Amino acid sequence: MLDNIQKSELVCIDDIDEIAGDRVWEEALFNLYNQMRELNHKLVVTAQCNATNTDFVLKDLKSRLQWGITFKLNSLSDTDKIELLKQRAEIKGFDLTQDVANYLLTRISRNLPELIQLLDKFDYASLVEQRKLTIPFIKKHISP
Repeated sequence: MLDNIQKSELVCIDDIDEIAGDRVWEEALFNLYNQMRELNHKLVVTAQCNATNTDFVLKDLKSRLQWGITFKLNSLSDTDKIELLKQRAEIKGFDLTQDVANYLLTRISRNLPELIQLLDKFDYASLVEQRKLTIPFIKKHISP
C-alpha cells in the first residue's frame, strides 16, 4: 500500500497506532518516514496518543515519530460543535438557528463528521424545496 507513496510531497496517514505491534507495517512506515525525510517531503500522521505512549515494536520508528512536531487535539465541546455548524451554515449562505442546532446535536448525533454531512444534506434539501431549515423540516427528512 505504501509503495511509491514517498513521491508525493505530502503524505497523511491516520491512526498509525493501529499498526503498533505489526512489525511488517512498522518497518514499512519507518522506511517511508526516512524516504520522505530524505526527499524533504512532508509526512503527517495521527494517532490516539503520542508516539511515546504507543506500543511500537520497532524502537527506531518510535524515536523517528518523536522527532516531529506533536499536537494534541481535544474534542470539541457541544457549544463548539454548534458554533462550527453555524459557521458552516453561514458560509453556505443560510441561517442555522440555535434551536435547530441544539436539536441536531441532542436528537440526531454528537459525531461531528456525521453532523456536517447531515447539515449539507439538509441544506441541499432546503434549497430544492425552497424552505428554511427548521425542526419540522429536519424531522420530515430523517423519518424513514
